[in-house]
Amino acid sequence: MRLITSLFLSIFLVSCSETERLPKGNAIDSSHYSHQGFFTKRDVAVGANDSVSWVQYSLKDFKSAEVLGVPAGFTMLKEQAGCRFDHPAAGSTPIYVNVGSIWTSRVYAITDYSVASASKKVLKQYRAQGKIVDSKRVAGGTKDSMDVIDVIVTDTSKPLHLVLAGSQIPLWNIHAFEGVTITGVSLLGGHTVGVVGLDPAIPVSYMTTDKLESCKIKPVQKPSTKWTSVGQDKNRFAELNGLFNTFDLWFSKTFGPLKQENSIFAARTRHVLIGDVPATLEARMPHRSMRGATVQVSPTTQVIAAEPKDYREFKLNLAMQNAQAEAGVPLASLHTPR
Repeated sequence: MRLITSLFLSIFLVSCSETERLPKGNAIDSSHYSHQGFFTKRDVAVGANDSVSWVQYSLKDFKSAEVLGVPAGFTMLKEQAGCRFDHPAAGSTPIYVNVGSIWTSRVYAITDYSVASASKKVLKQYRAQGKIVDSKRVAGGTKDSMDVIDVIVTDTSKPLHLVLAGSQIPLWNIHAFEGVTITGVSLLGGHTVGVVGLDPAIPVSYMTTDKLESCKIKPVQKPSTKWTSVGQDKNRFAELNGLFNTFDLWFSKTFGPLKQENSIFAARTRHVLIGDVPATLEARMPHRSMRGATVQVSPTTQVIAAEPKDYREFKLNLAMQNAQAEAGVPLASLHTPR
């Protein structure tokens, strides 16, 4: 039976800097199960077996807005060839993380679909008004910003191979403590995927959602009867468990045994913790902003790092160019005054 365990760390408050505000109370109170799975609020980190802790006890100087800094640039990842990942390095333990996040970053992955959708709005506004009257509406409506998940790794007991499956467009922000050995990272799913904060010497492989579907691979979470959608529905639980067993078989052949103590699941969270909370506040590492960092990202139509205003301007220009090409005439001429 999977139990929520809480790390109530009020003892740390004694040695806390007066300038740093640490959360009080029990992290369990900021976590809950729903019909979709396990949810946490923004300051809660999820570990194996649905354990929870305040992220501020693992990362010092934590400020939720800091991670939204604008990166300096990108390097492009190369997608895994075929339908099999390379096996992890000998002696590595696979860690499986499957979580959702809606923590908006300043990295935008703009697809052809997103540009086409914005172009339709440009054409609609020109036909109705003869000009753009709402640029925010043009840029909005599709999800372009990548979703951040902090991956906090404190486990120094063994070499680790991270297998990360997440949101529609996940951006994994790695925080590896001193003494941690990460031998490789495999990213599963998302139409665009990215990773930041990782030693560039560590190999990263990935498959997008489309590639996984073509390979008939479906990364899923292990269901729990605590999910309200399956708690009273044995047939639904059996269905979800069957999907997980199929994935478990593929995972075990590809990366090694998928063990419960090496698995982290959440329907929505901003942080995952692989290992234990540091024993003292002094043992924490700084929360890493993305400001000035280099992001490793999968190729997509357009990927930019920008403040929201600059992103909207960039996307509007793309949409205008696309709409102009589609119209074949000056856009202003599309408007016929009544």
